[in-house]
Amino acid sequence: MRARPHSTCTGLRNCLTAVLAAVSVVTGSSIHAADFFNGEKLYQKYCQSCHGINGQGVIGGAPNFARGQALMKPDFNLYETIDRGKNAMPAFRGVFKEEEYYDVITYIRSFY
Repeated sequence: MRARPHSTCTGLRNCLTAVLAAVSVVTGSSIHAADFFNGEKLYQKYCQSCHGINGQGVIGGAPNFARGQALMKPDFNLYETIDRGKNAMPAFRGVFKEEEYYDVITYIRSFY
């Protein structure tokens, strides 16, 4: 007897909802979908001069996002790098709202 796909999907959906709700409670933040287009605007304003139009890196030490450099990390690690800065990159703490970090991360991931 074959299991109905719908019943498995419903169970999985409920499990994922529970996990996301738990993460939201633990982190104290709401969950939202990142805004790619806002990420693009923020990138153009704050990041493009050093990281390049297509993420290829303009200044020495800037990762080449088009080759995937620095992108093979969890979002949280990228968030921390943007928040705290690294090497010649300034910290953006106080510049971006929490959700804007993820907007930018979503946008830079599109280069690879």
